[in-house]
Amino acid sequence: HAAAEVNFNYYSYLPIAFAVFALIGLCCGDSLPSLPRQVRTGALVVSAALLLVFAVLLGRNLQAESVFLKNPTFSGLVEAAKLDVFEGTDYKLSYVTNAGDPDLDAEIRQQADLYAEELSELNSNIVPLYLAEYYLRIDRVERAFEMVEKYVNYVSSDSNTWQQAFNLLQRFEQDSDVYRTGVAKIARMLEDWNAENMGEITVSADVQEFIARMAA
Repeated sequence: HAAAEVNFNYYSYLPIAFAVFALIGLCCGDSLPSLPRQVRTGALVVSAALLLVFAVLLGRNLQAESVFLKNPTFSGLVEAAKLDVFEGTDYKLSYVTNAGDPDLDAEIRQQADLYAEELSELNSNIVPLYLAEYYLRIDRVERAFEMVEKYVNYVSSDSNTWQQAFNLLQRFEQDSDVYRTGVAKIARMLEDWNAENMGEITVSADVQEFIARMAA
């Protein structure tokens, strides 16, 4: 059962398995006597074409992994992201999370900003948190708070979401109006969620102290 679960949960297995079964059925004309030969031939061609397309994309996926293993640098991540349709987002996110040094080369910073903007359009339960950290590291505070808001909105019923969001903000604490305002807004969002929903989400004592300190 465990071996079967590994196969079924791997994205490349099911399309290939179903395509193989389709090809077997379509190639054996006697198994589908009610269908005209032209229909069977057309279905066979379509199935084979789809399988070929998927095989090409899977090949690019494996090639991307090989490219990055041979060249685990920013340029390797860019090349892998271009090749891989299935996991290109992961390479882009890796690029962004490793580009948090504000003193990086301008070309790397420009590429990281492009990837970050692209990734910010995704609806994800974790990507906005990574983007928020990236923006905090390069001192784009307002953009960071936008990502934090998106993160807590997407998984607002999970107490760990709020805890992680405040932990991140606490790590990059700043004594500025923009920062204090942003923290206060996230805190109000938590209060509003507790007021509008059953149950109550709480955060740790040090986070509560952090919120109070920002409010003061």
